[in-house]
Amino acid sequence: MVWLPNKELNNPTMYYFLGPLYIASVLRQHNYSVELVDLRDKELDARLIPPAKFTGFSATSGEIEDARALARQLKGGGGGLNEDLGGVIHNTTTIIGGAHSTLLPENCIKDFDVVVQGEGEEVILDIMKGKTGLIKAPRILDFDKLPFPAWDLLPYDRAFSKELFPGDRYGSGQPAATIIGSRGCPYACSFCGNMLRKPVVWRSPENIVEEIKLLKEKYQIHYFRLEDDNITGNQIWLEELCRLVKPLEIKFKCHTRSDLLNGLEIDVLRDAGCEEMGIGVESADPKILKAMHKGETIEDHRRAIKLLKEGGIRSKVYLIAGLPGETEETVILNEQFMLETKPDKWTLSRFTPYPGSPIWFKPDKYDVCMNGGNFRGYWNFYSSPVYELKDVDKEILNRRYKELFLWLRIFA
Repeated sequence: MVWLPNKELNNPTMYYFLGPLYIASVLRQHNYSVELVDLRDKELDARLIPPAKFTGFSATSGEIEDARALARQLKGGGGGLNEDLGGVIHNTTTIIGGAHSTLLPENCIKDFDVVVQGEGEEVILDIMKGKTGLIKAPRILDFDKLPFPAWDLLPYDRAFSKELFPGDRYGSGQPAATIIGSRGCPYACSFCGNMLRKPVVWRSPENIVEEIKLLKEKYQIHYFRLEDDNITGNQIWLEELCRLVKPLEIKFKCHTRSDLLNGLEIDVLRDAGCEEMGIGVESADPKILKAMHKGETIEDHRRAIKLLKEGGIRSKVYLIAGLPGETEETVILNEQFMLETKPDKWTLSRFTPYPGSPIWFKPDKYDVCMNGGNFRGYWNFYSSPVYELKDVDKEILNRRYKELFLWLRIFA
């Protein structure tokens, strides 16, 4: 399995796809030999991929073009990279999975032998037995039956990062691991593809604690990133998880929605070791929140940040520049919001609607100009806007983003 490079990240090795590590564990459980090729901070070079009967890629939309190029070369089709492949095998079966193939499977069919739409842990065994083409995987409803990720396929310093709280001004610290306790998000933000919407499937608190204990004892990990979309979306589950986690004396960060946060949950999370909570504010312009179907208000966000401050948990807000409906007044509202609420941390992204999102399918409704289907550089932190808004020049969007980013660095 191949992890693709990402030159846009300041630290490409900090984040990794958990999916391939889960799939690797399933394969090894059934006596298949698995090797992980970690190209996250390396050049796109097909010669780094060893001969194998199957070669799998997990790609977001921003990585799909690189996955295509490597797959073509491995099949002997060239593709503009490393025309002389040396000893790289040409008759491997190429597999694509991940966010892009789940949201846009038809965009992948001609370039890969196997296209997985959905979660891959169960269908991977069918692929090993010869199944090809488009495979629509059913939702995995029993998360506990999956083996833990195959951390040992990576060197220690690439499996676990030194940065628990990533991003600008965030510093570094002890080795940290990423884990996830649920899959799915029932909300319908206009810019989000929501590849696993309903149902939200929760691991049992006991299963999560077992994984944390393993990571502590085997790898000496005491810091964790819980990457659930909305960790406070199931209060009974959360209270039991925190009760079991508290004696382990770990530290962690997590995410939720502002309207799913209350003082009781904050107390429970803090006592269990939570040090930072991320919330998706996106914009302090009420018109934009309504148009994006966020289902939250500016007052929800103010209240959530206030509760986090009072509860002793650092608040991190996520903002998006260039959303449909953005004006010069929107930038001012964002600045006022940050001055009033004073969250501890922030991240500013560019508007990049996911394939499969309402905006993707009906851009005219949102006054968005499509980019022609080119996914090269399709990132929400790319150096220039991926999309254009009707009647708003791209240079204006770029200026607003840069000005807000510099303002945030100075004043927020």
